Amino acid sequence: MKHTPEPWVLFEVGERFKYQCPAAASDNTSILTTTEEDGVVWAAVYNDEDARRIVACVNACAGMENPADEIAKLKSERSEMLSALKEILNINWRDGLAGLERPTDFAERAAALRALGEATDIARAAINNLKSELL
Repeated sequence: MKHTPEPWVLFEVGERFKYQCPAAASDNTSILTTTEEDGVVWAAVYNDEDARRIVACVNACAGMENPADEIAKLKSERSEMLSALKEILNINWRDGLAGLERPTDFAERAAALRALGEATDIARAAINNLKSELL
């Protein structure tokens, strides 16, 4: 069985005590139940895959003050780095740089070198951003 599809939402449950209960946003189906036995409140997840996902997500977000914001920032940084790498790969190496010995193609070679420099600067800035955040 697969885990409950995202997004999940919280809603309030309980008569005597009020608790926040996670549920599937699509139909508000609870992914867990709470119960009280001998003065102890227990939560039981209906689906084993949801339980595994909860534990994996909580552990992966350890140390993050605001996991949603930090993960969004990581995705953005990953996208910037991927874009810079694609730019580097899209440079016309064969026509722009392989013929360095041919002075008649100077304009093409200069354009390719400028493009490489710009893409390298973008990649370097993305890497420096990550390094400064990790320190």
